[in-house]
Amino acid sequence: LRILIVDDDPPTLDAIVEVLTISGAVVRGESSSAAATIALGQFDPQVVISVDTLSFCPRVCCDR
Repeated sequence: LRILIVDDDPPTLDAIVEVLTISGAVVRGESSSAAATIALGQFDPQVVISVDTLSFCPRVCCDR
């Protein structure tokens, strides 16, 4: 399972990425909506988890 995590708090982002990786997922973490938008095309995640939903989710919905 490929998961993209978007969170602007580095310790939180690192912890989430680590836990999901240990659980067997292939995880990519990004700290900004702009970087996450680029990662969508490069990483092709099956699941996106974003703390910054107001600025990131509309981009995903419109760009996909």
